[in-house]
Amino acid sequence: MSTPAKILIVDDERLIQELLVETLNAVGYETFGAYDGREALEKLKSEKFDLVIADIVMPVLNGISLLIRIQKDFPDLPVVIITGHAYENVIKEVERAGAAAFLAKPFRISKVEQIVESTLGKKKESIAVLVVDDDPIFLDFLGDSLKYKGYAPLKAHNVEEALSFIQLYPIRFAIVDVGLPGRSGLELAERLKEMNPDFPIVLVTGQSLSELKKTVEHVDLLLKKPIALEELYQAIEAIHPTKFTGSQPEPAV
Repeated sequence: MSTPAKILIVDDERLIQELLVETLNAVGYETFGAYDGREALEKLKSEKFDLVIADIVMPVLNGISLLIRIQKDFPDLPVVIITGHAYENVIKEVERAGAAAFLAKPFRISKVEQIVESTLGKKKESIAVLVVDDDPIFLDFLGDSLKYKGYAPLKAHNVEEALSFIQLYPIRFAIVDVGLPGRSGLELAERLKEMNPDFPIVLVTGQSLSELKKTVEHVDLLLKKPIALEELYQAIEAIHPTKFTGSQPEPAV
């Protein structure tokens, strides 16, 4: 697998910055954050990046000033500008400064991915996978195992976190524990299948498989804890995304 592109997100809004960092990491890029233009320039001096995504309105050094500095000091580094003030004069100023692309807030995650992909001229490296378990040790086991196989795991501890990930990320399949706190993994599986009947789900449980199979209708595979690595990898291969022709409902932000 080739080295993933390295992206710097510059935004003083913590939630937006973290959302973009987590999203782009999840789909296979190596992504870092900075809270203003000055911090971004310090990072650019010490590390090599393939793309910068910067908000316009920031303290210390705003996005336009940062773009101009990057054009001077790093002329081959593309910059995508994002803003919640997409007025005609702002767009013209961004274009004059030499931005590679412009993205208006609020935006869809899929639009961010398209702009990044077209700007870099390359495909994403990894595929996002949802893993849901309230046991942090087992959740880390699942996450590390998926990373080893080249996937990008999104780890949720309960149904609510899982559904929020589904709304934000282009997830291709899920591995879900039955015994979650509050709403169960069976409820989550049913909800995911309602959203997309073709969405692949592996359900894992510490219960008796023979008893559970009588009530389970909304999963593609059922595994018993503890799970051996080989058994997990066989399950992943059985629902590998290259065999998956369905799609997840379009996430929105």
